[in-house]
Amino acid sequence: MTTKLPVIFISSVSKELRSTRNHVANTLTDMGYDPSYEDIAPVDQGDLLGVLRKWIDQSDAVIQLVGHCYGLALQEDHPQFGPCSHTQYEAHYARQQGKKIYYLLIDPDHPIDGCGCESASLHDLQAQYRQLVRGYGHLYHNSDSLTRTESLVHKMNLPPSPIRDFPDVEPEEQKKIRADFHQRIENIKGGTPQKLSADYDAVLRQVTHTYAIRRKSFSTILNEDVDTAFSDASTPLKDRVRALKAAGKFTRARDEALKRARRLEIERQRNSKEEVELWTEVARTTLAFGVYDKALEYATKAPSQTDRQADFPTWSAARHQQGQVLGIHRFPEEARALFEELVKLQEEELGLNDPAVLKSRINLALIHYKLGHYDIAEQLGRALVVDCQSVYGPGHHDTLMIRGNLANVLYTQGKYDEAEHEHREVLKIMERVLGAEHPDTLKSKMNLANAINDLGRHVEAEKLHQTVWETNKRVLGPDHPETLKSWDNLAIVQYSQRNFAKAEHEHGQILKDYERVLGAEHPNALNSCGNLAEALYNQGKHVEAEKLYREVLLLRERVLGKQHPNVALSGFNLALCLEAQQKLPEALALMQRAEQVWEKVLAADHPRRQAATAARERLEAALKQEPPK
Repeated sequence: MTTKLPVIFISSVSKELRSTRNHVANTLTDMGYDPSYEDIAPVDQGDLLGVLRKWIDQSDAVIQLVGHCYGLALQEDHPQFGPCSHTQYEAHYARQQGKKIYYLLIDPDHPIDGCGCESASLHDLQAQYRQLVRGYGHLYHNSDSLTRTESLVHKMNLPPSPIRDFPDVEPEEQKKIRADFHQRIENIKGGTPQKLSADYDAVLRQVTHTYAIRRKSFSTILNEDVDTAFSDASTPLKDRVRALKAAGKFTRARDEALKRARRLEIERQRNSKEEVELWTEVARTTLAFGVYDKALEYATKAPSQTDRQADFPTWSAARHQQGQVLGIHRFPEEARALFEELVKLQEEELGLNDPAVLKSRINLALIHYKLGHYDIAEQLGRALVVDCQSVYGPGHHDTLMIRGNLANVLYTQGKYDEAEHEHREVLKIMERVLGAEHPDTLKSKMNLANAINDLGRHVEAEKLHQTVWETNKRVLGPDHPETLKSWDNLAIVQYSQRNFAKAEHEHGQILKDYERVLGAEHPNALNSCGNLAEALYNQGKHVEAEKLYREVLLLRERVLGKQHPNVALSGFNLALCLEAQQKLPEALALMQRAEQVWEKVLAADHPRRQAATAARERLEAALKQEPPK
């Protein structure tokens, strides 16, 4: 379970000091604290001061970054504090509550994110506030650089943290921490070397935060493991590769495996189990870098280096990796055919419920879901849940994963009640087995919130999404893809509550962050772009919405093909936008195509099918009434 760490609230004007605040948050995390903060935007509604008071009350201390930007002003003068911004209110309230508070006055030379939208009068009010802070004497410090800011945070007399050095942890707990860490490292998808490094840092931050161990201490041990592995000539290469990956040295791990595999290939040691395992490892590590062509080349080579009859387990493991690369490499049909053949062969050789067979069956179900074959994915998923529970037990990682996947299939089919029930059961077990802040637990909670939101319980869904987003910001960092995804889902709730202006603002910022972190063509960025278009469309901004809808449709068609359900959704949304602008012939063509695709994969009573049919009939009737041109 997660150890309770002292919570430090960081107060700042986001549009001016977001980067500095994030740097302070990362520094606090490494020091063994839980940093928290609240973004305030002009379109926010409701009791903002109540939200801020909640954050302050839950914190053990407050750090305020005092820049030159006033920020969002209170709607009325506060009866105790007078005219002030929300950021200033945070510090005033903290002092009133007797919280430890530290002020960092940001000098003009300190880097900022920008603040060119305020009037001179607001800058004057902020200047008066800065002068007030100077009167607090020893409570404030000046900073002209990020390095200086970080140094000052380290010197603050913050509440003591229970964080430990890794060697001081009991041996049994050390073993548990290592096992958890290695499992998470193997799940890293990566992409570019920069993203791979960021994902590794996020895993390192997660684990050290969960077990309250000092990050630097744990990193030192991981690097010492590498030295130990390479100092002993008898250490198997697979153990050396594992140590390198655990230390974040993915390039070296790939190169070591590739070098040894090529050497064995030159020596023509066919049917060498070690060679097959090495090519499989090279494929897995290369895939983590996002180099799909090379990963597929290596994954295809691996099974060709062994004989199926002579060593079936090694051959089937290599074929399994090849199927995974095909699926991620956007060849889902080839992956489906491979896994269907592999499952039959594995069942004959190994038995129905061998762990290797179950893993292949799980991948086959996932591929069918990716292809939009929802009925088949549901059928496979239900059978897998029974078999995984029988073989592994209810709390095993694979059991929980397949139950979560089944719940997602049910959700996609519009079976929200069943999806909610399944997600709740999975979440209950994950919180007990993995802890409330494990990445898999947070994903489960986010999926549950999505189902609840579509059942119309928006307030309940918003609270769950808010919890996930806040936890991801604190544990993973604000720019991590999972953090952005949880923020995107939270913004969707605003859309569901018809807060379209706020949804537009949130999705606009999220889209910029996605494009910066993942690129404009990443599926998450496309989803966010579509969400922004939805918010624009519902405010009557049809021209702006149409432009975004067309961009998403074009990119999804190129990546997924015209017959994919998500492409149909993009066409459906664009058709509604065109209908609102009286561009009826193109709208009808798009709506007919969406209806045809959904007829193949969705039940007749699915809301999307019914909506498409109603829209198509409406468009046909409107076109019949149009006078000839």
